[in-house]
Amino acid sequence: LEVRERMFVQAAQVMGASRGRIVFRHILPVVMPTLVTIATLDFAFVMLAESSLSFLGIGIQRHQSGGVVAQSEFGAGAQHAR
Repeated sequence: LEVRERMFVQAAQVMGASRGRIVFRHILPVVMPTLVTIATLDFAFVMLAESSLSFLGIGIQRHQSGGVVAQSEFGAGAQHAR
């Protein structure tokens, strides 16, 4: 909403650009890097949370996740050390 009030958007409106052109040509290039960064960080957080819960044994039990693999290898390593 803040980007919509910037001078370059208002200038495009005054010049007669359509809403679609303003969105794709002026607003989207300004907003897209922020959206990609937020999505990447959120994805990393979700992956970390899921693998941590699976490692502790309270995650999703049906599929092989990173935490389950780490837990099984951690246990196997402890057995081989004996």
